[in-house]
Amino acid sequence: MQYRYPGARPFTDEDQELFFGRDRDIDDLTRLLLREKLAVLYARSGLGKSSLLQAGIVPRLLSEGSYEPYSFRFGTWQEGRESRPVQLTVDRLGLGAGPFYLDKLIPNEDSLWYHCKRLQLQSRQNRLIWLFDQFEEIFTYNTAAVAQFGDQLSDLLYQQIPSRFRDALEEQADLLTQEEMDQLYEPLEVHALFSIRADRLSLLDQLSGILPAILHQRYELKPLYRLQAEDAILNPAYSRLPGFATPPFDYTDEALDYILEYLTEGGTETIESFQLQIICQYAEQQISGPETGKLIAVSDLGDLGNIFKNYYDGRIGRLSTPEDQLAARKLIEEGLIFEDDERRLSLYEGQIERDFGVSSALLKELVDTHLLRSESDPRGGFVYELSHDTLVAPILQAKQRRRLREEEVRRKAELEEQARLLAEERRKRRKAILIGIGGVALALIAFIAMVVAFHQRSQAKASQLLAEQNREKAERSDEIAQIKATEAEDSRALAVSRANEAETARQTALAAEKETALQLARLQAANRQRVAKKLEEAQELINQLQFARIIPLLQDARELRVNPEDTRKAYLELIFFYTEAGRATSAYQLWQEIAANRSTTAVGTDTLGYLSKQLTAVMPAAWSKTIRDKYYPRLISVQGGSFIMGSSKANRSDILPEHEVQLDDFSMGATEVSVLQYYLYCARTVQEMPDVPGLQLLGDHPITGVSWADAEQYCTWLGEQTGRPIRLPTEAEWEYVARKGNYTGNLGSVAWFEENSQGRLHPVARKEPNALGFYDLLGNAQEWCSDWYEAVYYTGSPLLNPKGPENGIRKVLRGGSWEDTLGNIQPVIRNKNIPGIRSDKNGFRIVEE
Repeated sequence: MQYRYPGARPFTDEDQELFFGRDRDIDDLTRLLLREKLAVLYARSGLGKSSLLQAGIVPRLLSEGSYEPYSFRFGTWQEGRESRPVQLTVDRLGLGAGPFYLDKLIPNEDSLWYHCKRLQLQSRQNRLIWLFDQFEEIFTYNTAAVAQFGDQLSDLLYQQIPSRFRDALEEQADLLTQEEMDQLYEPLEVHALFSIRADRLSLLDQLSGILPAILHQRYELKPLYRLQAEDAILNPAYSRLPGFATPPFDYTDEALDYILEYLTEGGTETIESFQLQIICQYAEQQISGPETGKLIAVSDLGDLGNIFKNYYDGRIGRLSTPEDQLAARKLIEEGLIFEDDERRLSLYEGQIERDFGVSSALLKELVDTHLLRSESDPRGGFVYELSHDTLVAPILQAKQRRRLREEEVRRKAELEEQARLLAEERRKRRKAILIGIGGVALALIAFIAMVVAFHQRSQAKASQLLAEQNREKAERSDEIAQIKATEAEDSRALAVSRANEAETARQTALAAEKETALQLARLQAANRQRVAKKLEEAQELINQLQFARIIPLLQDARELRVNPEDTRKAYLELIFFYTEAGRATSAYQLWQEIAANRSTTAVGTDTLGYLSKQLTAVMPAAWSKTIRDKYYPRLISVQGGSFIMGSSKANRSDILPEHEVQLDDFSMGATEVSVLQYYLYCARTVQEMPDVPGLQLLGDHPITGVSWADAEQYCTWLGEQTGRPIRLPTEAEWEYVARKGNYTGNLGSVAWFEENSQGRLHPVARKEPNALGFYDLLGNAQEWCSDWYEAVYYTGSPLLNPKGPENGIRKVLRGGSWEDTLGNIQPVIRNKNIPGIRSDKNGFRIVEE
């Protein structure tokens, strides 16, 4: 049985089904590894570098199958440790011994390249990726050992055959057979990744002379942003995979916000994976309980600060005896932390037993509680260290508390010794008195014994009387048995009567069966209503951008086994979103829940492509278009032509003079880009949603709070996704389309503005469209255009496809917003603002050339 959150320990490859929130990092880092010979992964401690490698990168590489991953960890150097990084790396490969053809060229060769060629021959692995976790540990070894590793890794990465072997081959070409020559020249491709703490990144300069490209390709693992953190919190809780120690559970919205606010310290700090896992592990193990669907509230969580304060003490408290608890504390607090630098140390199993008296069994228990983690040592046994840097501070605080307690115990012992000596003196003075009292006590005891003997004789007589009474009761029982035999005869007669009653009962059962069928029909109807409500709630959650919360609703709906087609469509929509958002793990797990034939293919680089093909195959064409139009802007083709731009009727000099403009054909978004469509973009590109005062982040509303540059970046991204040129409209294109509406009547039927908006944005496409089918061109959100604004631009505007001035200070906005008056939401009115401004009134729509 396993828990859903690993807590202090890093994720492993066995936890890949629970590793959420890092899909983009897995994709990007995998591509970097496949492209580059040498790369560096760096991040500050607590962000999950080890988890990313073991639960993300290793499973991805294994599923792809083109490269074989190997994970390495050197451990910190300790006095008496003989193995060097090169030897530790070779030991990890687990190669067999015996003669090798390269020994003919250079006897006693022991380099990384030599051993990789042996690995190639033994396993037929030609493409390897070596992942060095906690790489900063190599710099605790002496300079010669570090340089030796760098030299040999350089040969392995950048030389197909090292020069010393080529030279030996030229001198003794006849030493190798043709088969051995083929093996020698068989290509061997090795890539390497160094994972290192950000504050130790400068240590890599020590290898830059040997590995000049060591800092050229770096990947920074950044803290989780809110959407990723929500995935990491909610998805493991929802998982219905077998083998968990706890049933699925959930968090209230308030509890989720409470956790995220605590982790970010009110939005001022970033989210560390380690801290998130500690809180979630506490929620699972201490709160969730045995009932499926437990909803964890803020009141259940209590003061989150206490979780970290009590984490270390709680793990120590799980140990079986006080002696083990004290031994563990001394080992961890005095042996595994260098207090001056507040950093972790590693110790060998033998050193721990010798210096701290901690047995192998106790060490295993500490590993099982995730306070320590162990690494196998090539010489045999294990090396142990604290499971995470984040524990160092609370452990040092606990150390101070322990020392204060020990000092208090010492003082108490001194006082008790003084009290003992005083009591001894008093005891001697009382001894004589006690001897006299003892004689009197003996006489009293003899008297009591006599009384007890008399009492026992009385009890014996009472027992004899009770036995006589029991004999009389037995005789009466025989008489009762005879009476019951007579009653049995009467019962047989009664059975005949009851047979008649059984027939009556059968008729009653038939009636009950009909009633049961009726109740079943009612239950089915009630379940259909429940499913409909859950699917309705799912759509509401989509509009609230809370996709992770939809999963348990759909799982519950599926288990009710009514309205299966509607439930399946809801699943497919969620899978579509996760696929388009690049969240392969979440999408794949949901697909496995509803797939008719479950694939055994693990999540890999092509998983998103695989899921896209599956969705295309199973989604009905018309419904598929509806879903795609929900998450991507729907385009309407516009036939080009000429029109008169500007107006002499409005009292605005910047829309004069009226002038003819000719436009080529183009396509424009039927609505402004919605919040939901922009959210998909943010999820795919791993960035936060806009955050400005007054902003309403509801999926069916137009996205606002975006700058002109934000809108341009969305267009660029969408163009890359579709392979078509996407951009913002020119103001000429915008006005050309806007003039196609009949705005002489009731503007309230086509636009949201000051008089009817109730002071807020509204969902897109709720008003009537114009003649071409475009919604909300006027009002609701005013729209960024591609042009720079210039008040006198119309005086020299070109006839064909004008694009505005070449430069400027402000960008054009068109259409007016929900807070503008009727006079400001006309098709000809020009507005403008600084490109970097983000306002809850400014949105955009797209154009495809």
